[in-house]
This record gives sequence, C-alpha cells and structure tokens, in this order.
Amino acid sequence: MFLQLMIIVTGNYNFFNLLTMTLCLSLVDDDFLLGIQRRSGKPGKLRTLANVAARTIALAVYCGLFYGTVKLFHLRFDNNWALHSKIGFTSAKLNQFLGSAMPILMWVAAASLAFHILVSFYRSLVNEKGVLSKIFSTLGTIIMGTAAVWVFCISLVPLSQLDAGMNRKLWPTIRTWHYKVEPFHLTSPYGLFRRMTGVGGRPELVLEGSDDPNGPWVELPFLYKPGDVNRSPPFIIPTSLG
Repeated sequence: MFLQLMIIVTGNYNFFNLLTMTLCLSLVDDDFLLGIQRRSGKPGKLRTLANVAARTIALAVYCGLFYGTVKLFHLRFDNNWALHSKIGFTSAKLNQFLGSAMPILMWVAAASLAFHILVSFYRSLVNEKGVLSKIFSTLGTIIMGTAAVWVFCISLVPLSQLDAGMNRKLWPTIRTWHYKVEPFHLTSPYGLFRRMTGVGGRPELVLEGSDDPNGPWVELPFLYKPGDVNRSPPFIIPTSLG
C-alpha cells in the first residue's frame, strides 16, 4: 500500500494504482484494520505483547525504508521547497547487493512457506474433529502444499534473473518445470514495462484542420497531449496528468 501511495505521488499511471490498492486490501488481515473484528473480553498479556511487538517492528521497518530512501537517493529540499534527488549508488554496487540479498530472500521465503504448511498440518491433525475429518483435511493440506511448493519452485526461475549467480545455481529440473508451463503464464518476472517502446522516436498522429478546403491547414493541438516541455501537465483526474 505504501509503495502504491508513493507511485501515486511521484508517478502518472492513472487509476492503475488505485485498483492495485483495492486488490491489496483483500489480503489484509481483519485484525490489522484498526480492530474491525472485535473480540469479546480483555486480551491476554501474551496477545498484547505480540501486538506491541508487531507494531514496533512495522514502525521500525517503515522508518528504515524512509531513512534508506533518503540516503540512497540523496533526497533534499531546496530553498523553494522543491524536492531534488540523485542516485547515490552505482550499477556495480546494486549488482553486488542483489548477489548477496537474493539467496537470503529465497531461503526466507522457503522457510515461510514451510512454516505455513507445517501449521496447516498441525491444524488438520489437532483442530479437526473425527478421524474422517482429519483424513480429508490432511489430504487437502498435502495437495495444496504440494501445489504451493511447485509454484514456488517455478517462480524462482524468473526471480533468479535479477542475479546471474543465483540463476546458474538453480536445479535444472526446476527450469524444465518452468519452461513447460511458461505458455500458461503461471509465473512472470516483475516489470511494469517489459518492452520499451518509442526507442529512437515514436510515430505521432497529427490532426490538421482548416476553415477552407484549399487551406491553409494548421495542426490541431491536443488539450492533454504531452509535448510542450515548457508547460506543466494539467490534471485530468486524481493521480493522472495530461
């Protein structure tokens, strides 16, 4: 949500970000939404400590992201309160960071997936009542867990494109799985603009009009078409500039 808000502030992607935020809201736990789902009775000390710890960690992460953004991109305001930025790292440093961070992120994600699968098995064996219910619940967990592990494995192929070293270390069988289901787009690499257009110029549609069939013909400017670099883009709707 925070990322989408920052894109709205700095970008020009129309209501794309609002739609993304709407989808993200469906993933938020009910307890996170300011206590929408109220529990009866006073919360226990353990739950209170867990809530305080979770909020403290979240605040620390937000502060770290803010501080890192300011330092890495040299954000500053001038005397007219105009925001200026400059990238404070090189391409080599970025590749070095990715080479160190990607394996760690991969193992953290794998550990998180394994933890949730084990929790599901525990609930199937302990929380379910009756032998038949336990059997069906366990079988469902096995099927869904296997599917989740398989999707996680094939998603490592596009993810590993960020780091050449990690890409070379992937198990060949995982590559085979990925390439066989690639036409179905079950997993895709991240990228808002996967193919850049307009490189070396782009074709422009020019409309001309005249009060007389014999001319002279003059170009009709589009009201919200970007072009004049000396004119600030006008607002069309919230989060969208012309």
